[in-house]
Amino acid sequence: MSRLQTALLSFALVAALPLVAGATSYNPVSLFSFATNPGTNWSYGYGAVGTGAITLYGTPITESGTGYSYTGWSLNGGLPVVEVGSGLEPNTKNAPAGDLLMHPGDSDSQASILVFTAPTTGSYSLSGLFERDDVSSLGNGTHVYICENTTDCSLYSINLPASGGYLTQQTFSLTENLTAGQTLDFEVARVGSFVFDSTGLQLNITGPSLNVVPEPSSLVFLGTGIVGLAGVARRKLFRS
Repeated sequence: MSRLQTALLSFALVAALPLVAGATSYNPVSLFSFATNPGTNWSYGYGAVGTGAITLYGTPITESGTGYSYTGWSLNGGLPVVEVGSGLEPNTKNAPAGDLLMHPGDSDSQASILVFTAPTTGSYSLSGLFERDDVSSLGNGTHVYICENTTDCSLYSINLPASGGYLTQQTFSLTENLTAGQTLDFEVARVGSFVFDSTGLQLNITGPSLNVVPEPSSLVFLGTGIVGLAGVARRKLFRS
């Protein structure tokens, strides 16, 4: 085999290897699913914290007025709710840009829940914060959780009291190993009262690199081209 043919064969073998993409980021605001629930990686629902039972929201909701606009998913057009948007709704919520706004319902079985489903097996890094997005000093605040597979809420659990005031924050930074199909759940529950409990979530999840394997038809096409090039090169060598 000539040096040219060897080089062409080496190129073909390298081209047949899986293509490795960089780490993938998942942001619940930029990737919010307005049309369907569940979406591709995110779903939105409610339930009792740590029970493993989550009911998906079925009602889209839009709230807008002078200086504010919010769109998302709700229970029958009311609370609990999960929304994206910004602006001051008088005497209540005022979510900064970049916050996913969550509000619990009027019972312990109505924590507002954001669910991330791992698309592939690997290590997932998550960082962000919960913050109080309600301008009112009334209410008791919320208790916020990060749970794995809806039952293990030991990953993160902390109070976000109303007494701390507007934009009081609690930050987090975690790394979890997940298999494809497992979930991370971000839950906002009431503390006694459920009024004036708008809670913001800023979150970014970085997942493992993805292997992109060329389709068999592409490999056949590539191989045919390589063989053709080798034949042309050989004929040119013989002529010379």
